[in-house]
Amino acid sequence: MATPLRRILGLALAGTTLTALVACGSCDDDLVLTVKGVAATGLAINGGATSVQCAFGSGSTTTTANGSYSVFITNGVGPCLITVTTSQNAVYRSIAPATSTDTTVANVTPITDSIVVALQDAKGASSVVQLVTNALFIPTNADISAAIVGTLEVLNTYLTNNTEIDPLPTGTDLMNAVNFVAATSTTTTTDAVDNLLDALQELLEADQIDAIIPTTVVESISAAVDAVVAPNAGGSTGSTGGTGSTGGTGSSGGVN
Repeated sequence: MATPLRRILGLALAGTTLTALVACGSCDDDLVLTVKGVAATGLAINGGATSVQCAFGSGSTTTTANGSYSVFITNGVGPCLITVTTSQNAVYRSIAPATSTDTTVANVTPITDSIVVALQDAKGASSVVQLVTNALFIPTNADISAAIVGTLEVLNTYLTNNTEIDPLPTGTDLMNAVNFVAATSTTTTTDAVDNLLDALQELLEADQIDAIIPTTVVESISAAVDAVVAPNAGGSTGSTGGTGSTGGTGSSGGVN
């Protein structure tokens, strides 16, 4: 039966950093990991080139008109780094946590990109891809959750002290919410995170801030995440050793 292997690997990655990944020679071919989410900057990112690199396995696709993406990876094991490149060559990253089930979610926004960069700094990785390919730097699910909470606190402090934008509700999941809905050119949304991104985009267009997530906020997010995320498994910073091997490629498809 395939499920126990996924459960063992998923729970191991969720609870602690692995020193080695299981070779796929021991995997069952009927295990398929679905990595999905929505990419947005206030408006949904339509046609964004999307790559998914997991601790084991990878795949690629293109976001749909509502910003959604879905990649199916045979024998995939999280966590997974998602990278979306827009038609204007803007790049945003996110991380989907390890799971013992067949689906993991990562929405991709300027906020999640700041979280990924902060996790890289906190773990001492030399590149964001090491967060999923080098066992020394793979964040646990607890690390990811703590990073989200720390980022939410920083964002709400900034919004309260520097803008007229309402802070986000306590407990808002900035990265892995399964019900995230982005506005499109023809539709609106009541999603609090997407509406925040839209409001920040308006401030950017009015030259009131220097980026959708202002530079000072990104720096504060990095400091907050560093304070709550455990350092890398080797106990030192910087690049160490080679990156882990990656597994089979996956097929892709949009989600509605």
